[in-house]
Amino acid sequence: MLNKSTHTPLGAAQSAPHHAAPALLCTAHCTADAMEVDNALFNDAFDGRGEELRRRLAQGANPNAGSSEGFPALYVAAQQGHEACVGRLVEAKAAVDAPKKDGATPLFIAAQNGHEACVSRLVEAKAAVDAPMKGGSTPLYIAAQQGHEACVGRLVEAKAAVDAPKKDGA
Repeated sequence: MLNKSTHTPLGAAQSAPHHAAPALLCTAHCTADAMEVDNALFNDAFDGRGEELRRRLAQGANPNAGSSEGFPALYVAAQQGHEACVGRLVEAKAAVDAPKKDGATPLFIAAQNGHEACVSRLVEAKAAVDAPMKGGSTPLYIAAQQGHEACVGRLVEAKAAVDAPKKDGA
């Protein structure tokens, strides 16, 4: 699922399990193209490397960078429960409601996985609390289905519709 370029030393370092190598290369003033910087930002969001993500955003990385499969960086940070990365991406003006192809938003995936801190960050950033997936499931529906009480409470507090039915009737 990760989107990594290996055409340069920086890209190769991002593909390896050695987390210090990309930072060392960037400290050496390597010249990475925009695609490599965006790929690195996506990988930092996925792995929860908040300081590296902050540095890349300061260097001009696109906060809406994503994988070729349609996973925005904010989505994977929320999916993995990396609240610091979610916060940094939100502050950098990442699109909080950018959906995947199936309609799932960062708020939906954070609620599905029980990441209450990420849910709170996204709600504070004015994410659409009732944005449904294609089948009609909302963040509140999936949090309730999964038994994530803290997420349910935060979404109810944010005025999510408690009686919104799924479109498929399931």
